[in-house]
Amino acid sequence: MGLMGPTVPPAIRAFMVGNYSEGERVHVLCFVQSGDTPLTLSWLRNGRPLSDPEVEVRATDRYSSSLFIERVAVRHAGNYTCRAENAARASTYTARLRVNVPPQWTEKPKDVAGSLGTTVFMPCSAAGFPTPEIKWKKKDVGGFELPASAVSGVEMLPNGTLSIAEISSEHEGAYLCEASNGIGVGLSALARLDVFELPSFAKSSQQYRIREGQNQTITCDPSGDEPITLQWFRQDQLIESSERLKVRQWTSGRNASRSELQLLRAVPPDSGLFSCLARNRHGSARLSVTLEVEDIPLPPSDLRVTEVSSSRPLALRTDEEAPSRPPQALTAVALTSTQVKVSWRPPPADTHHGVLLGYRVLFRRVSAGGGSDPPSAETSLTSEERSSVHNVTSTSATLSGLTPHTWYRVTVQAYNGRGFSPRAAAARTRTLEDVPSAPPGRVSCTGAGPGLLRITWVPPPASDLNGRLTGYRVITEAVEEEDGELFYSSFDVADESCSVEGLRPNSNYSVRVAAATGVGAGTLSQPVFCSTLEDVPEEPAAVGVVVTSSSTALVSWLPPRRPNGVITSYNIYIRTVTFSDETSEERRTVAPPTGRLALQALSERSEYSVRVAARTAAGEGQRSRPVRFTTTQNVSAQIIPLSRPVAVVAGAELTLSCSHVGQPSPLLSWTWNGQPLSNSPRHSQSGDGDLAVTAVTARDAGNYTCHVSNAYGSDRVTYSVTVLDVPPPPVLRVTEASSHSVTVRWSSGDAAGLAIRRYRLQFWPAAETNSEPPAEVVLERLVREHRLGGLLCGTVYRLQLRAVNRLGASEPSRTAEVRTSGRPPVLTNAAHLLAANGSGITVRLHLWSDQGCPVTRFTVRWRPAHGSDSASVELAGNTHQYVIRRPMPPADYVINVTAVSPAGAASHTAVIRTAGGADVSAASGTADVRAPQPSVGLRVVVPVLAGLVSLAMVASAGYLCVRRRRSKVPLYLSEPPSYDGRSSEYSKAADAPLSLQSVPPDQLHASPGGGATDVCPYATFYPSVGPERTTLGGTGHYAALLPLGAAAGRRDQEGRYTDPHHLNTLPREVKRGRSLPASDEYDSLEELASDSASEPGPVRVSAARRGQHSLPRDVSRHAESSSSSCQLSPDLRARSFSAKRTKRKRRRARTPVLVPPSAEYLARVCPPPPPPPPPVSEADSRLLHQLKLQQELSQLRPGPPPTDCELELRALAHRLGGRQDFSINV
Repeated sequence: MGLMGPTVPPAIRAFMVGNYSEGERVHVLCFVQSGDTPLTLSWLRNGRPLSDPEVEVRATDRYSSSLFIERVAVRHAGNYTCRAENAARASTYTARLRVNVPPQWTEKPKDVAGSLGTTVFMPCSAAGFPTPEIKWKKKDVGGFELPASAVSGVEMLPNGTLSIAEISSEHEGAYLCEASNGIGVGLSALARLDVFELPSFAKSSQQYRIREGQNQTITCDPSGDEPITLQWFRQDQLIESSERLKVRQWTSGRNASRSELQLLRAVPPDSGLFSCLARNRHGSARLSVTLEVEDIPLPPSDLRVTEVSSSRPLALRTDEEAPSRPPQALTAVALTSTQVKVSWRPPPADTHHGVLLGYRVLFRRVSAGGGSDPPSAETSLTSEERSSVHNVTSTSATLSGLTPHTWYRVTVQAYNGRGFSPRAAAARTRTLEDVPSAPPGRVSCTGAGPGLLRITWVPPPASDLNGRLTGYRVITEAVEEEDGELFYSSFDVADESCSVEGLRPNSNYSVRVAAATGVGAGTLSQPVFCSTLEDVPEEPAAVGVVVTSSSTALVSWLPPRRPNGVITSYNIYIRTVTFSDETSEERRTVAPPTGRLALQALSERSEYSVRVAARTAAGEGQRSRPVRFTTTQNVSAQIIPLSRPVAVVAGAELTLSCSHVGQPSPLLSWTWNGQPLSNSPRHSQSGDGDLAVTAVTARDAGNYTCHVSNAYGSDRVTYSVTVLDVPPPPVLRVTEASSHSVTVRWSSGDAAGLAIRRYRLQFWPAAETNSEPPAEVVLERLVREHRLGGLLCGTVYRLQLRAVNRLGASEPSRTAEVRTSGRPPVLTNAAHLLAANGSGITVRLHLWSDQGCPVTRFTVRWRPAHGSDSASVELAGNTHQYVIRRPMPPADYVINVTAVSPAGAASHTAVIRTAGGADVSAASGTADVRAPQPSVGLRVVVPVLAGLVSLAMVASAGYLCVRRRRSKVPLYLSEPPSYDGRSSEYSKAADAPLSLQSVPPDQLHASPGGGATDVCPYATFYPSVGPERTTLGGTGHYAALLPLGAAAGRRDQEGRYTDPHHLNTLPREVKRGRSLPASDEYDSLEELASDSASEPGPVRVSAARRGQHSLPRDVSRHAESSSSSCQLSPDLRARSFSAKRTKRKRRRARTPVLVPPSAEYLARVCPPPPPPPPPVSEADSRLLHQLKLQQELSQLRPGPPPTDCELELRALAHRLGGRQDFSINV
């Protein structure tokens, strides 16, 4: 018994299944080309035995098995494996069956309707293989040209559904949904969106309060789709027109329904609740009106006047306090994954306690503990952040830069000049989901088979998910091109690993993975490169045999189209063809890259068959089909090279071979695209017929054919030449522009024989003139739309796009020019931009509107209107206001304010007159009010003017001393002027002569409201700078005695003096003068004479009412230097005595008492006038005159109490000031 060799395992010849369309037949043959018998053949699908009755397995012979499907469907798709097993082992070969299915509707779009302002969804989905692509278009004037996503508020969800938020009339119309996957004819369907409007009212309730007998008309003016029916109800009872209740219906000019309810001669029983019900075909709305009719009271009886008194009006304003109530109705709504809109209502008006300046929004991240509901026990994750709203008219704010899918706690406070209100009850909201911001980590891939990759990764950090993780997206892309294309696949998986099948063997691939949430896939990981394993090669692309003689032949072949690995050798199988067909094959091996084999010692006139197979490390591939030839002595014309495609780079030299044999020598010619090749200096032929083309261009592409012929035959070879070049420029267009972003789309032309690998988008501001390179964004090759963000608003940008293949970048596209939205700043209220007071000039920068493009900086320049010296300052764009504080004498100033934003600059120039006297440094923010200071010039001019005025007053005093005895009735001045008069009145007072009038006693207390010219030129008082003290009558203050410059300056200090006349509410810090003790009155001339030797002191006048204040301390400097103060002389001083309050003396009537000063003081201050004509002594005359004055004043005691003691005091001062220096005490 002989020994048997080892059993040879089976080897299955490679087969392909390929792509089929649904309904086609499928026939796959599995052939075992080597291996010992017996063999067992079986089929698997996706690794499991076949169990589908529609898939038939047929055994052809003992070496082969066929797979047959009569009508292939989607359910038949998968990986089919042929398994061959013998005693040695089992071998398998797997191929993938793909079934292409044209799109089919799974949910066809339908017409929808929605209420104005709501969100509607228009479903559209289709199934098929590959997965159909869904596109939506909206019909415009020219048809369905406008992509639906270009309409504001329109978004296509990942499942193809069109979401339209806050629908309006703009969204109404027809929409077209298209579904296509490149298989068959795509699908399209129309759906219409109708937008309707429910009835609604601008205010849902109104309230009226009228008096009995009045008429009242209530208007019902709803908005909504017509027709609208309107009905009036009272206490839920329908109202019909009557004598006193009339209902009127009409249609306004815009074809809108309106109604009026008119109530005539209202009576108290008419009070109650009225309502207007508006209905249309979509719904209804109700307007509630509360009417209150007040009863007219009966007239009073037995009316008597019991007392008549009056006082001067006192205007007061309390200090501000922080608001005592928080803002109301706080809500927080997530707008996007990073933005939350916060809205509120102001606090009740009676709790503002001042003028609201704005609001402060405070927010903090809190943990949600999982779930979609707000956290019940929150944990702060971050410190509290703030966002200020300086515009008090705005009751909403948008918080940006938040973390996606995160709970936030939001509250708000109102604030005024004194502080912040309590916080509003916190609102909680969670930002929307977003795509993950980080890719998966530790991505790795390995080749697991000839067409299989195994990929693994780990999830991204939980803090970067930005939502609920739903799965992953895996993108696989080939590195090498095949027929000008790059393989690309994208699919979604749920686990952290997957296998990718159906890839080319021995090919390099890049793998990227992205995590996905409900919003979509996020950031892709960096590419990881790996290769599939080698497989057996395909059969050679072509095989040819050229008979060169009766005993020789030349075999040539082309490499396999898919070598599936590194070709290690070629096996050439030669067999003599006989009738029995049982002759054995001879195998010869040739190493690559040789593609020819010379056969010798062949039998003449014998027929041979040749087959060629390539071999890789995985084994020998499929053999080519047999090529038969017969040896003969007559050698016909034959071409050795085989027809094949040829690719050449533009600009290179192309050489096409036409090596040939034949006896006799054949004739040779070349044609291009079927036409004889033209004579061109770029074309040349070698001696053996090879064609050379220099400096190839795209116009040289085409089919080049070499023809040979002799007496025994002819042959031809054709080269399909493709010229490879950089891509042509893409066509770029702008589809949308916002304030900070631009959306562009593009299309590419012919790829010039090579796949486009990426795009380069360049952009730069059109106004840039520097030589810096433009900014560039690299985009993926399959992308056809991109949103370019981070741009400056209101700026013109230029954009260019280049396509890149493996040869380089294309020429740039035509430059697209687009302007982002936003305009230069606009001044909303030029009249209120500037304000001047004693402290400087306030520039209200917040009156500039940014027009959608934030202001980046302000420039403020100022100069005198009639001067050349100027100054300027630059401020940040968020500056609220700026105060110019520097020495600015009263004059006209030219102020120029320039606001600059990325959209441009706007300037405004205005002229304003300052109040004068401010001498402080420039600063921004709120100005501190300061008392005006005299300028350096006044310090020189005023003393000179004061001396001249003093001389005039001495002369007037002498004249009055002569007339003092003739006067029988005291002279009085009218009431001091109100300081809300015009400045022109003060200027007139400074120049006009004194106008005195005689006032009878019964008109003493009238208030005729004199003007500025009524101020006594001698009634000048000098408040001291000592500590504040209070005299018997309260603290006296006379705003009428302010020098003109000081009074004008204080009149402009708004917000500091709330008294309209600037008399009663001057600042508390004003210091009062000091007083010397004295008795309240003198009952005899002896008492009067006893104090006549007192030392002179500062003048002190006690006011008749309490609550008034003395002058500011700096007024004394104006009084000493201003000619308008009308003092007798700068050194004049009057005595002041503090009154002794006793119970007895308070019951008496106070009588003004005139006390002569000392002789030394009289001699120094007021020289005696010339002696008068009457022959009486000087002392007797003086005392008699004083006595007369006391008697005249005592006549006034029975009358009503004076309303303004200043009148009498000024009259007395005027009466006696011309003769002597007197101290007055009331």
